[in-house]
Amino acid sequence: GRNQMSPSVFVSARTDTLLTSSFFLLVAAVFATLLGGGLPRGCPLGPAAAAGYLVACCLALMPTIMLIKRTSGWLGGLASRHLLASQPLRKMRNRVKFEDQCWQLVIHSSMTALEVYILFVDGGGEDWLHSFRAIWSEHPDVQVHSKSSVHLLYLMQMGIWIVTALSHRFVEERHKDYVLMFSHHIVTIMLVWLSYTYGFLRIGTAGERHAHKPPSVLQPQAYGMRVCGRRLTSMCHCGQDSRPGMRQIPLVRSRLPDPACQIP
Repeated sequence: GRNQMSPSVFVSARTDTLLTSSFFLLVAAVFATLLGGGLPRGCPLGPAAAAGYLVACCLALMPTIMLIKRTSGWLGGLASRHLLASQPLRKMRNRVKFEDQCWQLVIHSSMTALEVYILFVDGGGEDWLHSFRAIWSEHPDVQVHSKSSVHLLYLMQMGIWIVTALSHRFVEERHKDYVLMFSHHIVTIMLVWLSYTYGFLRIGTAGERHAHKPPSVLQPQAYGMRVCGRRLTSMCHCGQDSRPGMRQIPLVRSRLPDPACQIP
């Protein structure tokens, strides 16, 4: 399976068990809260509907992720063979890394677009977004959130983080930051869950939009370029003419390391 550790990565069984147990206990707490009626004021969804929507999101995301990975791997491999002189994706390890980053890029980009639409366009937008003081004009305990799309957005994001943690633990290859990222996913799920349960939807959506989404979109792009473009000094000879007597001119200059460098 792909959920293998790199040779230089060591995670103790105790640490792995602790993180995995914490994750499943947290997911159980999330569903127990939803089914128990721990919903924000004004929520148009009932307990069963909210829990059912979260389950549906998780189930729909799993095949979607696999489709995105397979499609990006095929397109990336095609581009690597025909456009990149060093063919960085010919190695399966690089291709797996590329696929993992592509689905992160797609999911965060699409969620950013959806969030902008819901908060700025749907129903005329949210007035409180234009003023930090307006976010706290009413205490979260008494704020009423009756806009169904905001609740669906929150639950969808919770589903994304649950599936992301599952994929990180059981599907993706383990890297040096395995423990750090697994802990990050657990803490993120906890924050989304608690902010939703206690009615902190305004600061939750504003914080997600301003602080988390831009880095989440840019990080997979940067890492994907590292996987594909670390040897870009020879990448763009794709426009060269290989006929005898014709001078070869690279299309793009790069200051990245020498093509002989190997990805660790």
